[in-house]
Amino acid sequence: IEIATEDNLSIPLTFKNNTDKPLGGLLTITAPDGLKSLVDVPTIQTIMPGVAKTIYLDYKVLDKIGYGDFTIAFK
Repeated sequence: IEIATEDNLSIPLTFKNNTDKPLGGLLTITAPDGLKSLVDVPTIQTIMPGVAKTIYLDYKVLDKIGYGDFTIAFK
């Protein structure tokens, strides 16, 4: 898949809690320099038991070369 300058990119991120208790944690997202986040995603996330939760990570592709890894961590 390719993206070009000024494109908007939306990445679905789905959490699923298969336990019988609420699951909470800290979400950390690191994007390459060439992407600008369009939304503020809360760093503290709670997923209720037996539920799936999808968050959309929306970015704009900037007019510059961006190097780096796109990383998502949930602890």
